[in-house]
Amino acid sequence: MNNNCILSDLSEERYVGPDILKFICAFFVVCIHSNMTGAYVQYFISVTRAAVPIFFMITGFFYGRTQQRNREILQIKKILRLAVSGSIFFFIWEVFVYCLAGDLDAYLANCFSLRSVLGFIFLNYTPICGHLWYLFAILYVLVIVYFAKRRNLMKVLYILTPFLLIGDQLLGSYSKFLFGLVLPRRFVRNFLFVGIPYFCIGDLIYRFRDKIFSIPHLNTKCSVLSVLFCITAVLERLFLVSKNACSLRDQGMSILFLSVSLFILFISVYKKRTPSVWESFAADIGRKYSSSIYIIHPVFIRIVNFLMKRIGIFDIYIHFSAVIIFAVTTASVIIFEKLKRSSLLTKH
Repeated sequence: MNNNCILSDLSEERYVGPDILKFICAFFVVCIHSNMTGAYVQYFISVTRAAVPIFFMITGFFYGRTQQRNREILQIKKILRLAVSGSIFFFIWEVFVYCLAGDLDAYLANCFSLRSVLGFIFLNYTPICGHLWYLFAILYVLVIVYFAKRRNLMKVLYILTPFLLIGDQLLGSYSKFLFGLVLPRRFVRNFLFVGIPYFCIGDLIYRFRDKIFSIPHLNTKCSVLSVLFCITAVLERLFLVSKNACSLRDQGMSILFLSVSLFILFISVYKKRTPSVWESFAADIGRKYSSSIYIIHPVFIRIVNFLMKRIGIFDIYIHFSAVIIFAVTTASVIIFEKLKRSSLLTKH
């Protein structure tokens, strides 16, 4: 994720840039969920919101290769397995946690209420554990795209993309500022307002990659734009805070432009130079383990938070909790995967 190879057949070469982005975005997701505290943390979190859009864009960008290999159904089945297994695991985990807290009845009532079931079906709302919405959203997107490609309806999705992105802003980040309404995240944080448009953006970048990557001084331009949109993302947050108009959905319009500029930058940079040892290490983790890190990290947030409170250093730890949780989660995932592979090899 050599210049000519990257502009030709996706099946011929691995893109290092998107793999490194997966590593970075996995860390960003941990930052979002780790409840770090500090004077400027919320403004940093405004920038990390680019993580999930980039994940969708990566899937869209590589969908051409998935089609070349006739692996569309296999990809859908893989995501379905991840979504189902992740849901089962977290249901058992949350039942255990709520049992300890003595609040299991309320959790079960919320999980199986009609409102939750309908929210799950139509909006990817996952009462079992909130972050799993992404897996079901990408599953919905892949199914929709699968049928759209076969019926030559992708142009419809491309046309809908800007309207869905606008809808995300109107009903999400700016709903309170514009309409005085604070809507639940699930109304826009789903396959429709996030999944489809960002997938389509990634797909379009792939379709027009020859023109995009032939732009003069592309790396410099994307670097400048990335910094600029990091600044505007923070300014958006400052503006909404000053107006007392922050909504539950805090992914401002700058995230769209930041995600695109970062995505193009990472592809462009790593087609012109060989990654360093550390960059290759990050790419390897991003390629092999980013999905597992995304799925399992909430467990380690709870475990590490609990341990730090027991040790008595929670007030210090919470200022850089994301770094520790990411490191612990990554190390645990790598160890588990290696043990699993070793066990399978032993059986054979």
